[in-house]
Amino acid sequence: VRGMPDETDLLGEALFLRVDSYMDMGQNTMATDALVELLKTREGGQGAQIIFGLLQKLDQDLDAARREGDRQQMRVLAQSRATLSEYLVQWAADNPDDRIRRFTYRYRVFDADTKLLAAQLEEDPAARSKGLHEAMAKYRALQTTAAVEEYQKTLAGTESNPNDPDPAVILGV
Repeated sequence: VRGMPDETDLLGEALFLRVDSYMDMGQNTMATDALVELLKTREGGQGAQIIFGLLQKLDQDLDAARREGDRQQMRVLAQSRATLSEYLVQWAADNPDDRIRRFTYRYRVFDADTKLLAAQLEEDPAARSKGLHEAMAKYRALQTTAAVEEYQKTLAGTESNPNDPDPAVILGV
């Protein structure tokens, strides 16, 4: 595609298909690496849309696996979500675009939720315990003074009481 008028768009589409394919095959590390390459070709807002789209696909697949009672597929998908959400937090926190950085707190909550679900679906008792402890640590980190201040900023312009704790964090804990 080099030199074609829509080179960036074509490259982005190819990389998106690559990420999606790796995720379908359960190759999360390769999917994350391909995602990094894809995000380098996109502006901040487009990157968020790509990640959101992949997470939506994983959520749809997870819902289908739940309906079918396919716990193995649920485990694979939950682990993929947990892997992708971790990258999403790092990407948002380090992003030079303030419009993206301001969602970091919400992405951290989502990351803790994905880690909790992945741990709950884990069959190996040691791995399950380790995953539950990791999820709890993420939720506890969301209760620090700095995190609470981030949470309160997300409530600006809403009717929510900023002095109330984040219900998603309380539920997770």
